[in-house]
Amino acid sequence: MVETGALGVVGAGAMGSEIALLGAAAGDHATLVDTDPGALATGLQLGAGREAGPPSGPAMGIPEPETGKGP
Repeated sequence: MVETGALGVVGAGAMGSEIALLGAAAGDHATLVDTDPGALATGLQLGAGREAGPPSGPAMGIPEPETGKGP
């Protein structure tokens, strides 16, 4: 039997929506909340149609594809 957990994320910005997406991809029940309905809608759109994967980008020390520049 595989156990799944519950994940609550407050704040639907880029970081919060990504955390919720990664939790859901791992099989957890993810709840994303924000006091601003517009931010929540945007956060849900950020995750829609995206595959969850390991964090990447300049903040993780990985060069950006367009520039080849890292942090």
